[in-house]
Amino acid sequence: MRRNKNINRTAYDAKMIAMDQDVYKLRRKVMDVIYEVKRNGYKIPRVEVRIVEDGQEDVMGYAYLNENIVHIKREYTNCENRLVHLVLHEIVHACKGFGHDENCYLMRSVIPRNVSVENSWKAFSKYF
Repeated sequence: MRRNKNINRTAYDAKMIAMDQDVYKLRRKVMDVIYEVKRNGYKIPRVEVRIVEDGQEDVMGYAYLNENIVHIKREYTNCENRLVHLVLHEIVHACKGFGHDENCYLMRSVIPRNVSVENSWKAFSKYF
């Protein structure tokens, strides 16, 4: 029987990481941002979060449009301000179905070098 080489591969050729205590801690960082969104009064549905690795080098994370699914690459879970920006960006994709907008601070296809969490939240509020 042939085995499929793409088992456990997702979009952008990333690979989902099996959950263990270490991966759960990384996922928790992403979930904390989602909980902060809810604490700030934004009504969003339940968002499925997975931590991935490998895949295309220029991708930090991605979401399935309007499907409430967010995948974040492992190496970007330790970038505090960038993680908040990235998760807010992916929530807009996942929950609202908007694509990239190079004229919007939050929804650009590339994250700014010096991320301002305040500006990220301001831009996020325009979508909800």
